[in-house]
Amino acid sequence: MAPVLLDVQDLQTEYRAFGGSQVIKAVDGVSFTLAAGQTIGLVGESGCGKTTTCLSLMQLLPVGARVTGGRVLL
Repeated sequence: MAPVLLDVQDLQTEYRAFGGSQVIKAVDGVSFTLAAGQTIGLVGESGCGKTTTCLSLMQLLPVGARVTGGRVLL
């Protein structure tokens, strides 16, 4: 069995707007595991959170966004 390179469990990310008075859940409960030698693709409709998921994993979220839950092990 190949070693696990990336383990994402229940990732949750929010955007806060209007001074924090409005909260938008962009990613809510994303989980996956990536082993050595595997390739993964995120597929979905426009605006479903694909880019926010990737930015959350790399800790490159814009101002007003933050990871609010889950676990990412690299």
